[in-house]
Amino acid sequence: MTFVSGDAIEFDSKGQWKEVKCVAIAMPQDLIPTNVQPYLNANLPEVAVKKIEKNKRGVELTLANGMELKFNNEGAIIEIDD
Repeated sequence: MTFVSGDAIEFDSKGQWKEVKCVAIAMPQDLIPTNVQPYLNANLPEVAVKKIEKNKRGVELTLANGMELKFNNEGAIIEIDD
C-alpha cells in the first residue's frame, strides 16, 4: 500500500507488516524492534530510520544517511553497508 505522501507499507499473507518505508514522516518508534533501539540510540542517535524490512532472520534498516544495517532476531548487528 503506497500513500500519496510516498510512504508505503507492505504486508505478508497473514496481514502482518513486512516492510515500511517513510518518506514524508518519521518512522514510528513502535515499528523498530526494542532489541535494536539501544544500538541506534548509542551509535546513530540523530539519524532517522527511513525504511525497515523484517524477515525470518531479523530486520534490515535503511537510514536517512544511506546506511543499511542488518540485525538478527536477537538484536545483534550482523552487517553494515554504508
